[in-house]
Amino acid sequence: MRRTASAPFAIAALILFMVESAADARHYAPLPACWSIHDIEDAKVMELSVSLNVLSLRCRHENAVITDRYERYTTDSTKVMAGVAHAIKAHFRGSNLAYDRYSIGLANKYGAGVTGQDCKGVATLMESAITNAGTLDGLSQVAEQDNIQPNLVGGACPEHPVKAFVVRRWRRR
Repeated sequence: MRRTASAPFAIAALILFMVESAADARHYAPLPACWSIHDIEDAKVMELSVSLNVLSLRCRHENAVITDRYERYTTDSTKVMAGVAHAIKAHFRGSNLAYDRYSIGLANKYGAGVTGQDCKGVATLMESAITNAGTLDGLSQVAEQDNIQPNLVGGACPEHPVKAFVVRRWRRR
């Protein structure tokens, strides 16, 4: 019996299919769950931080001090922002791809320019953020004052209003 060359080709095709399938699987991130009140608060603070970063870069020519002030903000808020980043990563259930897409989306949103953000008001916003940089509640209040509305893929979780107030009141101080 003569052996044909089709068996090695079949094995090579199967291996190629498996490699392509594994590569495709990395491109699809699981959909995130709904956003709890805590997740929303973290998302607002993350957006505040990204907006400050982009504004400091955009406005550095008009306001020479803004870069130094932003560096002060990042130094003062390091612990809080590390906790925020950790919480948001947990929201995406450990999917680095989903977290990366979220982060890139934020950078693109603020990099393209958001209505109402200009270099004139950035100094006041930056000083407020620096003053409140040491606590999540403080940065959350600054984000509320700046009217930051995050894009929540998956939407907000339905929660009982009384329970939500009590949980938020006693959450991380």
